[in-house]
Amino acid sequence: MSFLPTDLILVTGANGHLAQHVVDQLLALPNPPRVRGTVRSLDKATPIFKHYPRQVDQGLLEIVVVEDITTPGAFDEAIKGATHLAHVAAPISTQQNDIETDILQPAIAGTTSALETALHEPSVRKVVVTSTFASCVDPSKGWRPDYTHTEADFNPLTREDAINTDLSLPNCVPLLRPWVPYMVAKLLAEKAAWEIASRPDAHFGLTVCLPTYIFGPSILPLEKGAGSLNYSNGVIWSIANAQGAEHMPIVGPQWADVRDVARAHVLALSKKEVDGQRFLLYAGPYYNSDIAEIVKKHFPTLSPSTGPSQKFDHYRIDNSKSINTLGLGSYISLEQSVIDTLIQILAQERKPQDSN
Repeated sequence: MSFLPTDLILVTGANGHLAQHVVDQLLALPNPPRVRGTVRSLDKATPIFKHYPRQVDQGLLEIVVVEDITTPGAFDEAIKGATHLAHVAAPISTQQNDIETDILQPAIAGTTSALETALHEPSVRKVVVTSTFASCVDPSKGWRPDYTHTEADFNPLTREDAINTDLSLPNCVPLLRPWVPYMVAKLLAEKAAWEIASRPDAHFGLTVCLPTYIFGPSILPLEKGAGSLNYSNGVIWSIANAQGAEHMPIVGPQWADVRDVARAHVLALSKKEVDGQRFLLYAGPYYNSDIAEIVKKHFPTLSPSTGPSQKFDHYRIDNSKSINTLGLGSYISLEQSVIDTLIQILAQERKPQDSN
């Protein structure tokens, strides 16, 4: 893969778990492009500046503040001169207080704001949007052990399904019901992206990445230790540090390592031939007992959760398109992902805490 020295790649939410890796992998290329990341406040930029002093000094990396990505024109300044856009920033929440305001609008408006801005910046020639496998899953059909998901799948959920939490969804998987608002938000945000990219005046190609749960270590330090973990890595830590408690409920049961998901984004940014395509990013199934066994094997000082295996039949996911067409080749193993994640968490947890 290659970019021109004159290329400028805008990465939204640059301090986020996935976006950190996208930025890092871009800067690690033999002939790296320039990278501009957005963060919501200056204090979010500080760890990035500390981690990449050389790249900042050389003009390879800059950080700009975009306080509210949902505001129309929020990215107008940030996108100036950009040749590529990786729109990674997105909310993830099951909060039920105000679904329209807290979940639907941030996801949809954030995406439309970014792509509308790209539409009006003639230098942009490629956009990659981070969606999710959740936008493919129909929770009303149960676990569907006889079904294989592909990139052709879109969930059939509606805005009403998200807003009306009392609405009955026949055969809905109970585990997934709290996630319905999030699933709808990501679906509608992705559809909005495709709609903008299909306009006659669109001068850029669009590729959408559909990751499952994202495990794996962070690039930037976990300043708050385990309190800094993203949702998915919080699952690993909860199982690993359960002090012998019973297993948490299954949350997945599918995953991919953040380094592979980031690599997929970088590949998608660099390849014109994948314009107009979606890619499922999936390393394999996982169960809480799998994580617990890895912890027992490699981290004897931890007391992971115990209990039945909780393994069950469920849908399959065809990841061959990401391996072959996109060019990932292979995925990091669950064992390696869990080990690397826990090594980082434990190292930070054991550091003396600042008394301030």
